[in-house]
Amino acid sequence: MIPKPENPKKKRRKITKKRRSKIDTPTKKEKMDACDELWSLIIKGRAGNVSELSGKGGALHAHHLFGKSSLRLRYDLDNGIACTQGEHKFGFHHASRAADYMDKAAKIRDFEAIRALKRFKCTTDLDGIWIWLAALYWTMRDDAQITRKPGRRMSPRMRARLEKLRGLRVAVPQEWRHTANNTIESENRSNAE
Repeated sequence: MIPKPENPKKKRRKITKKRRSKIDTPTKKEKMDACDELWSLIIKGRAGNVSELSGKGGALHAHHLFGKSSLRLRYDLDNGIACTQGEHKFGFHHASRAADYMDKAAKIRDFEAIRALKRFKCTTDLDGIWIWLAALYWTMRDDAQITRKPGRRMSPRMRARLEKLRGLRVAVPQEWRHTANNTIESENRSNAE
């Protein structure tokens, strides 16, 4: 087979610093997918990897109570609840049962703050949200509240960025600490008695 001659008019572009930064920069879709994955892991970890409605374990879903109309609302942790696959599909997303499930969720979450956030429109920095969620993820991962790694929704580029933020930590509210800390404290109390 005869090799195809190169087109003399078509020149190969050099990769400059400016062009390389465009290649290495994740797209908005990649950032949002990575933030969605971290948000979901944090919601499940905060609940102790069980449903907040029934207390069942297994395959959990993280459900947005008031939708995802803005980035502030989408990644607000009060707007999320951990539920089983059945509660999510046949409860929250079922026309006749959705009101009952929202009533159950209202007993767990403060809806007024979430509704106010839904009405509040402003610009939100997606990179800032990403860094905050990554820091919260690593903090909860070190406390053994989150045991899973991010899934396939997170691109390799964003996975590499998550690894770079490994040392970043934030304060986690005390009421979120369900796992090892609470069991150790309860064992110490029972041994002291």
